[in-house]
Amino acid sequence: MKNTMKRAISMIMAMVMAVSMSISALAADIPVIDMGTFHNVYSAVDGAFNLSDWDNYITNMNGEDYIVLENYNGTDKEITIKGKAKKNGLEYQVLLKNFFDTESQCYHSIFENNTNIERVSFVPVDGTAVGIAGAMGSDSLFKGCTALENVDFNNGLVQYGSHKLYSISGMFEGCTSLKTADLTNLDLSECTKAEDVFKGCTGVTEICLDGADFSKTYTVHGMFEGCTSLEAADLTTATWGELAKYTSRMFADDINLSEITVPYDLMPTSICQEMFKVDELTELTVKGNPSELFIKRLMPLMEDNNRYIGEVSLEAHVELDGAELEDGMFEFKLYDTGVSDDSVIATATNDFTGRISFGRIKVYDITEKLKFVATMTEDDSVSCETEALRREVMMELNEDGTLRIKE
Repeated sequence: MKNTMKRAISMIMAMVMAVSMSISALAADIPVIDMGTFHNVYSAVDGAFNLSDWDNYITNMNGEDYIVLENYNGTDKEITIKGKAKKNGLEYQVLLKNFFDTESQCYHSIFENNTNIERVSFVPVDGTAVGIAGAMGSDSLFKGCTALENVDFNNGLVQYGSHKLYSISGMFEGCTSLKTADLTNLDLSECTKAEDVFKGCTGVTEICLDGADFSKTYTVHGMFEGCTSLEAADLTTATWGELAKYTSRMFADDINLSEITVPYDLMPTSICQEMFKVDELTELTVKGNPSELFIKRLMPLMEDNNRYIGEVSLEAHVELDGAELEDGMFEFKLYDTGVSDDSVIATATNDFTGRISFGRIKVYDITEKLKFVATMTEDDSVSCETEALRREVMMELNEDGTLRIKE
């Protein structure tokens, strides 16, 4: 379309030149060509932005006029939206219409449930970014766009004017073709809500939060819920700030998630019981530098979901007085907090040196002492002394996120 319009404008300019050459003979008949009618194509950097592909209208907000894009009628799979456009010779900031349906109590956007668009690029023009016309920020902006694979923000999306986005809830919900949960080059420094941003993005295998600023965000509920292809999540490239976050169901139903890297400044609120609510998962490795608050409020919850933060090896030693020690002579049972037939963690037998190894023991909470008690089954004809069969240990994390017994 861009090349076609350029050719059309060139032909018109050629016509004007031809008429000008015969001005002495036809001075009274020179046509007036309003070039403003051809400025529906506003070319800046990166691609064409054609207003004829959009239902659009001019509106006034707080004394300023804007072009509002109401509906996309084009068929291009890759589209560019620019911060400014000209209509009838005048230049306006471009806004995208988002609205809240009071009857259904749902947010709706101009892209909602579009099954054709694969790539969207936002491009600022002369420092002016694309804005949002609506009271709820960019909520649900691409919700249900099942063919969408990538969005380039280019720092080109704001609320309106120069106001920064204050909500991105549900922005990519249900975008099943999306491979990367990417919020780079999107100014979130004033964002207060980021719920369900990538909920149901079943194709997402990677998270890219480089430079994302969540310091004023109070809720990330369901942010990556239902990202069933996601195996690892690194949250350390974003800024989370000191404000506690409502993190309930942030990674719920992510059945393949096995590793998460947590920064010190991610502060979950006390209402985060289901941050990792996944019935099918049995393991989660926590890396990074989680805060004491994160550990205190979140780690104990993993036990309820059969999630553990690491493993340790526990060993004991048996010695005999007046008898020869044999392999498998004694059987030992390891209990969690006492002697109970219902709480056996592991069983082990001794080797000929007296060593007893309980193998690798799963750890769910490093804030409490691990209390292990071992009892043994032995021959009444011999007596023995045991070492380290009743002990309390404290756990701590290494810098790489692995566990060690605190000396």
